[in-house]
Amino acid sequence: MVYFFSEPEVSKAIVVRAEDQRKLSIPSLQGMGAVYHLLSHDLNRKIEFIKITMEPRIEEEGGLVTHQGEECGYVVSGTLVVRIQGETHVLNAGDSIYYDSSLPHRFFNPGKATCISVWAMTPPTF
Repeated sequence: MVYFFSEPEVSKAIVVRAEDQRKLSIPSLQGMGAVYHLLSHDLNRKIEFIKITMEPRIEEEGGLVTHQGEECGYVVSGTLVVRIQGETHVLNAGDSIYYDSSLPHRFFNPGKATCISVWAMTPPTF
């Protein structure tokens, strides 16, 4: 009888299994050699959590982006170059970076191997 009158237990956490990660389709980034996977449950949260797998490529001129918020990234493997308003930062596995997203920025993989990085952005950008 208690079963019919008790509230179902609601978890305090949302787990996203590897096989359930959604691939983000971002038209402005197609052809850049990058695949974005949403690590957070959805895009309707206060923070966005993504994994970026980026193939090696030669940097192309231009393409700096700006948007409201903050970003923090961590390089899991490979090398990533991050350009922020005239500054160049070369990150290797284990390195992390934080910056204000309103500053013109872009990143690319200058290495010979795939780069995997994990990013948190607030507010959600995609």
